[in-house]
Amino acid sequence: MTPQADNGVTRAMLTEDHEALPPDQRLALSYTRPDLRPALASFFALDRRFGQIVAKTSEPVMGQMRLAWWREQLEKPVGDRPAGDFLLDAVSQYWAGQEEGMVSLVDGWEELLVVDNLTHAEAKRFCSNRARPLALLAARCGSGAGVRAQAAGERWAAADAAVHVSSDE
Repeated sequence: MTPQADNGVTRAMLTEDHEALPPDQRLALSYTRPDLRPALASFFALDRRFGQIVAKTSEPVMGQMRLAWWREQLEKPVGDRPAGDFLLDAVSQYWAGQEEGMVSLVDGWEELLVVDNLTHAEAKRFCSNRARPLALLAARCGSGAGVRAQAAGERWAAADAAVHVSSDE
């Protein structure tokens, strides 16, 4: 099983054409150091893909299988991963050596697939796992930036999730 082809939004995230992105992501990318922008853009793209998997899944086991494919690929050495998926290639290039953050992202989204009614603890775990890659990215800047980015990322994850949940959910 391989993930579906990327749309123009994902490609836009990894180029300078950020107009197709949500305003919060455009803002974040504009304030990010130029050398870190591709990594942040690939994080946003992968986060978006996982969100789409969860949103479109009616049978949790099917969503888990799709997320498991990603987990397996991210746990492999870069050279052992299949080439050709635009997003996997980008993650391999910009997150080499820090894939554990992306595995945490998989874990966070999987949390939403396996629960009926999200408890406070589960929501907190979702936000923490979703923020982990941001902390790793910020840690590349040094000076304790990773700790601050983890906290900020958790707040962003909670706010972003709240915006994308409909009122009947």
